[in-house]
Amino acid sequence: MTDDVVTIRLPVKPFRKAGRKWLIASNDAVPVEKPIQKPDKKMITAIIRGLRWRNAIETGKAQSIRDLAKKESLTDAYVVRVMTLTCLAPDIIESILNGTQPRMLRLEHLIKIRNMDWDEQRKMIAASAF
Repeated sequence: MTDDVVTIRLPVKPFRKAGRKWLIASNDAVPVEKPIQKPDKKMITAIIRGLRWRNAIETGKAQSIRDLAKKESLTDAYVVRVMTLTCLAPDIIESILNGTQPRMLRLEHLIKIRNMDWDEQRKMIAASAF
C-alpha cells in the first residue's frame, strides 16, 4: 500500500463572523447544489409567537402588551421585541418558515433589522451585514 497524497484546490475564501469560521465560494467557483437546510425552530417559534400575540392585541383577547406579558409570564420588553418580528418583510418570513433563509441568519439578526423598511431588511440579509 502506498501513501499517495491527494491535493484538492477549491476556490473559496475563509473568513470569521460571530466567532465562527466560514468558507465562502469565490466568484470563479463552480456552482454546487445547495445542501438541504433545516428550518430554524427558534426563529419560527419567535415569529409564530409574535403573530399570535399581535392577533391577541388586535382582536381584544389581550388588553395590552403588559396584560399579554403577564399571561405568558414574560417581560414586557420580550413581548414587544418578539411582536415586532411581525414587521419583517413577508418574503423574509416565508423563507424562514420554509427553511430557505440564508444559513448565517439568526434570530438576533432579525431583532436588529425588524424596525427597518422591507428593502433595507432585504439588503442587510443579502449582504449579511450583521
